Amino acid sequence: MLRLALLSILVLGTFGIVLQADESEAYNWDRDQPHAEAEAAQPPPLGTALAQDLLLTNQEGDAVHLHEAVQGSATLLVIYRGGWCPFCTTQLAGLGEVRDSLLEYGVDIIGISPDGPEALKESGVTHELAYTLLGDSQGKVIRRLGLIFTLDEETVERYQEMGLPLATDEWGNTVMPVPAVLLIDETGVIRWTFHDANFRERPDVDVVLEAVVELTQDGDSE
Repeated sequence: MLRLALLSILVLGTFGIVLQADESEAYNWDRDQPHAEAEAAQPPPLGTALAQDLLLTNQEGDAVHLHEAVQGSATLLVIYRGGWCPFCTTQLAGLGEVRDSLLEYGVDIIGISPDGPEALKESGVTHELAYTLLGDSQGKVIRRLGLIFTLDEETVERYQEMGLPLATDEWGNTVMPVPAVLLIDETGVIRWTFHDANFRERPDVDVVLEAVVELTQDGDSE
């Protein structure tokens, strides 16, 4: 219980930075206006096993099969918009601070975004992340996970004016992930998920920890 309380204090303190970012001028234009397609996004049902053909790219530009990356260890899959998003990088950094404690529960972290190898490297170095970041440049894997949507023209124009890097899918649509966290057990089965169409909303660490502890307890009882 003491360890869980300590984890909560550490990450909640870090995630508090998100509230400051919410006041930045660049993000005020679409406050509280989740996109309709984002609201329709849904991750796979609990109990679904990850497909074995989900192919991503690592920081070296090499192909990585997601099912192999999570094999043998429970994993928090963190779907994020990109290293340019302060809400995402704050979340990634906060999780990074408690990674050692998560590992004590047998859970590691993998971040997935449309970022290319150089952007993945930059995020890892800038935020001192010791865990793996993988790229999904066209959003194919994130789409298979039900967590991507097509941006409308107005949003694309505004983001372009802000100079933000945007992902394009295989059909030429500009797409964006819906931020999410999926807890995958050591067999590659989805046991818990969190997602929200409002990209400012991220799960409180105590909620994530509760899911991790529950997964651990379930594993011990089997």
